Amino acid sequence: MAAAFAASVHGVRGAPVGAPDSAASTDTGAEGVAEWTVPLLDGKPPPARGGQAGLLIGNLFIVFGGTFFKEKFRYLNDLWVVDTDSMQWHKPSAEGRAPSARYGHAAAVVGTSVYVFGGKGPGSSVHNDLHRLDVERWTWSLVPSTTAPPLGRFGHSMAAVGDKLVMFGGWDGSTMFNDLWVFDTAAASWVKPAVDGPPPSPRHGHSLLLAPAANRLVVWGGWAESPRGLPDYRSDGRALNPDTMTWERLRVTGERPTGRYWHSAGMVADRYMVVCGGWGASEMDASAKEAAAASQAAGVTGGASAAAGRSGLAARAAAAAAAAPRRSRSLWVLDTVERVWAQPVAAGRHLGVRYGQSLAVLGPFGLLFGGWDGVKSRADITQLDLTPVLGDVGSASIADDASAEAAAAEHGHQHAHAHDGDRDFSGGPAGAHDGGFGDEYGAGYGGEEGDYADGDYAQ
Repeated sequence: MAAAFAASVHGVRGAPVGAPDSAASTDTGAEGVAEWTVPLLDGKPPPARGGQAGLLIGNLFIVFGGTFFKEKFRYLNDLWVVDTDSMQWHKPSAEGRAPSARYGHAAAVVGTSVYVFGGKGPGSSVHNDLHRLDVERWTWSLVPSTTAPPLGRFGHSMAAVGDKLVMFGGWDGSTMFNDLWVFDTAAASWVKPAVDGPPPSPRHGHSLLLAPAANRLVVWGGWAESPRGLPDYRSDGRALNPDTMTWERLRVTGERPTGRYWHSAGMVADRYMVVCGGWGASEMDASAKEAAAASQAAGVTGGASAAAGRSGLAARAAAAAAAAPRRSRSLWVLDTVERVWAQPVAAGRHLGVRYGQSLAVLGPFGLLFGGWDGVKSRADITQLDLTPVLGDVGSASIADDASAEAAAAEHGHQHAHAHDGDRDFSGGPAGAHDGGFGDEYGAGYGGEEGDYADGDYAQ
């Protein structure tokens, strides 16, 4: 199974892991080519941003908060929605008090509610508040807790398991965390459960996803601190068994992604973890920065070596080269059951350098919004079609999603997996206090793209 999966995803042999996009193979003589496209959306799009929360609930791709840089850091607390049926942006008028402007917060869905925890705001503010957005009534509310909450943080991750929110890691600007917390939405209480096995190293900007087919919560990637205090972009992972509350090393085969943080990740068919983008040592390379700047100047989001200012035939040739089927470090797939990595061949308008973006997965399709490209903040949406890679497995999950949504309406939670029942998230609550730090974080975030004249940002 593992070999078959790797072969179907890889198709033909391409460039080795970490090689520049422009050096990758463009041989199209094999099946299994994913496709990047830029969908046409109606309605006014939101301003550019990165570090926002973005997730799917039913047919709605919900985006909240984020930040961009325009002379100084601007923090956002606006709410935007893409209706994936009509492919239209709109800005709902939500009642109640929304969370304050922030980025690096985490969000997860339970039933018809979106829960948002933590994040970094203006100045030294690092939050540890929990908010709930009722999507049926479009109402915000601050969620009280009967126990002490975790420390304030940002760059953490959170996933829903039944009616519980599981949160891991993060940073408060001075301390990196590797603690695990669980919020019981029914009991309105935070607990820090007892966990066996070696946990992931302290990190932020990682991903945490529930893989129901493997019955595991998977932590991958992120930025950890090296002994000398330099960035340590991680390519390792850990898996948490939610039944036994035991951490285990994620031992994988196949070519694996290089270390990165602020990537986006989503789960297809309850099994395949799709990783897109991220920032790592490769993006620090001067040639990568030049390629990103040139491709953006040419209107291409791939890694083609297009020169700034090209027009006419030269620009079209550069765009065609950028759209050619190839592998790029922007797209990886992990089979969480067989634990094998693969790097799909993809055609179309590749993502290129992108980090801090949001990814929503519906069946074999992914929608990515925003993020930073190393030059500026982004406001575009890119669509990824993995049907040729995952075939019927990915397509079948559309029906599964529909069944899960029907179960959510009846039972009050979004994913009614048989093993998502009662978990032993036991453990005494731990105390908490507000974290904080002085310097603005986010060196390398560029300028803005989009219309900010309507006041849709918070200072």
